[in-house]
Order: sequence, then structure tokens, then C-alpha cells
Amino acid sequence: MTDPELRLAATAVLLRDTEQGLEVLLLRRNAKLAFAAGAWVFPGGAIDQPEIEAADTEMQAARAAAVREVQEECGLQIAEQELIHFCNWTTPVGESRRFATWFFCGPGAARLCRCHHR
Repeated sequence: MTDPELRLAATAVLLRDTEQGLEVLLLRRNAKLAFAAGAWVFPGGAIDQPEIEAADTEMQAARAAAVREVQEECGLQIAEQELIHFCNWTTPVGESRRFATWFFCGPGAARLCRCHHR
């Protein structure tokens, strides 16, 4: 990572197959937060320095951060080996906060909280 303004992050897209079709876990951010206030988001967040230092690769650090963030944000335990990396996305230049984000998908738990269908 060469841009000092970019912060490394990881996101987990958790999916489950139901009789009604595929469902994805989304969380609603607090409306008072400075970044993406009130937005529906996948669980995830910044990769912490200890995760970077403990990992052999950036992907390994991102995978560990995704597992930690899912636990912190929604109380689900997921295994690193269940997460499949499928893309990276970087916040566009000009945004006030910029992230270089690793996206992973994995299985969602059957015990997830209520669903909001639109």
C-alpha cells in the first residue's frame, strides 16, 4: 500500500440459502457516525496493526480482520478458511476517508437475526 491516506480494511459478505432464496447479512450503521452514517453495510472494518504484523501477507491480515469484525459487529463466529476472497475495492480519490478494502464471502449462520425483506 503506497498511499498513506488509504487505510486497509476487510469486509465479509455472509450468505445463506433459504427456502425463499439467497439471503445476505447487512448491518445498519448508527446514524450519528462520521462515515457512512445510517447506511446498510456488510460487517467489516479496518485491519488492525497487530493483524498486519502477525500475517505473512496482506490477504492473511485481511482475512483475520474480517473474522474479528464479524465477531465484534454481530457476534457470529466464522472460520478464516470459510472466507473466499472475491475482490478489492478502493474508495475514490476525493472522499474524506479512504479505504483499500478486501472483500470476502462466506456462509451465514442459520441463527441470524430477523430478516427485512423489501
